[in-house]
Amino acid sequence: MFDNEIGMDIPDIVFSYGEDVKENVLQYLKNLGEKERIAYKIAYSHLGTSFNIIRSTGYVEWINEKNNEQNKK
Repeated sequence: MFDNEIGMDIPDIVFSYGEDVKENVLQYLKNLGEKERIAYKIAYSHLGTSFNIIRSTGYVEWINEKNNEQNKK
């Protein structure tokens, strides 16, 4: 599914996740830099339905960093 706000395709499975996970994925995608967007688009187009954003290295690192920041507060 193409998201106009983000300007990228989003795997349909994202919309089956809980609200917290879905919001995190969308926030992660919104914050990608240009190189990361290109890498995401390549991975998504080549892997198709086997692509899992929440298992991607970039997302895992981002969510861990986000959680660490929240735990420091």
